[in-house]
Amino acid sequence: MDVKDIIEKFGGLAAMARALGHKNVTTIQGWRDSNRIPPWRHHEVMVAAEACGISLSAADLQNEAA
Repeated sequence: MDVKDIIEKFGGLAAMARALGHKNVTTIQGWRDSNRIPPWRHHEVMVAAEACGISLSAADLQNEAA
């Protein structure tokens, strides 16, 4: 799954940043621009997705650039 698709599942840059507890969207924007979520952030994204009721699998994060 593309990083842009993952961000859209959260409702956009600002919504994903809020879900992850980030004050600014710049981290999420950087992920979108590079089409890559750093592996050390995958757990954080999965926890936030679950808390928000968003369907997201570990495989979606592994295949983000595919």
